[in-house]
This record gives sequence, structure tokens and C-alpha cells, in this order.
Amino acid sequence: MFGMKVDDVSSDEIKVTTTGATFILGNKSKGEIQCYQRIGEERLAATMILNASLKALTIDWSDGESCFLMRPVTDLGIGVRNHSPDKG
Repeated sequence: MFGMKVDDVSSDEIKVTTTGATFILGNKSKGEIQCYQRIGEERLAATMILNASLKALTIDWSDGESCFLMRPVTDLGIGVRNHSPDKG
């Protein structure tokens, strides 16, 4: 295994920190997700802008492998899952 996991989940602006990356939903009204690389020098690696507002998203659950965000009262969800294939 590579040892990748979900290290921290913060609900202030919805920030998911994994071993190798950080995902920030800072401008939820514009559907913007910023993706930062954490391995080596920390840097902005990508910005995703979805064609939908993420204002109502909440953290539904998280564990060491996954973080699931849900928009209440609908079936729309966004999952951030971090997998490490077993080389064994």
C-alpha cells in the first residue's frame, strides 16, 4: 500500500486534507473546488469549476479512506475517495 488516507476534514469552508492533496470548496456559490498537491512542495495543482452551486453541501460522513459530501434534501452527492492499490 502507498499509505494514502484522509487526514482531516473541516466544515468551515469544506476542506478535505489527504496524505497527498488538499481539496478546498472555498467559493461554493460558484461551484469551485481548489486542489492542492501536498507531496513535495505544496502548490495549487488544479481548480475545478462545476456548473452548479455547492452552497448547500455538508459533510455527510468521513473516515480514513473517504469523505462524502451531500446536499441536503436531494440525492446529489460528491464523494472524494482516496484508494491505494495493494501491491501484495
